[in-house]
Amino acid sequence: RPEAEELIAFLEEGWRLEIDELGMAAPLLDGAGDGSFGCGEDERLDVFLWAGHEESFVDVVTEMPATATEDYATMMVIDPYGPYGGDALRCTTLHELHHMSQAALDWCDAAVVYEMSATFVEEVIAGCHDSWEYALDDIQQAPELPVDLDDGYASWFMYGQALYLLFLQQAIFVGDTAFFVQMWDGMPSPLGEDPDYQDALDVALAPQGLTFLDTVPRY
Repeated sequence: RPEAEELIAFLEEGWRLEIDELGMAAPLLDGAGDGSFGCGEDERLDVFLWAGHEESFVDVVTEMPATATEDYATMMVIDPYGPYGGDALRCTTLHELHHMSQAALDWCDAAVVYEMSATFVEEVIAGCHDSWEYALDDIQQAPELPVDLDDGYASWFMYGQALYLLFLQQAIFVGDTAFFVQMWDGMPSPLGEDPDYQDALDVALAPQGLTFLDTVPRY
């Protein structure tokens, strides 16, 4: 189907931008290592087109038993005809692909870091400048809320907090995105233990003489 061909093209572009050029981790293949597979007929990445589902998401398939960290293989579901398809399909695909990279590193951190990071990728890496502007309303209407709030997806707050990562990129790191990859590379940890994304940002910010907590009031 043409929608599948289009989606494949967006996935290949996203892989080039996010993994080959930006340097994010490649999504993990779902072979469990014992001859079984978490999803589909083989270990390759599985992306499903689900007409009528309306939502698009990434879900974990299997934990990687050979590692001691909270990393997972994943699969993706996209409705190319729903509200996140059509003209939005490219931005949606690159957003969801970033979730697959996140799971390859650490799938058990604060909820907000997953959505604000994927939205940051939409803006800075994919150039989807109009794809998330609606989320800014939930940030601007409640500036007293903490940067790391998990509102259980009751609003677009966690997506809109991509603004915090944009602040770091533009005001602290003078346009460089290396801090973003360094944050994610610093997040993998033994099951149930630190570091979390704020600890990883402390390391990235240290050469600037700052910590995560220092940046919050400036933001």
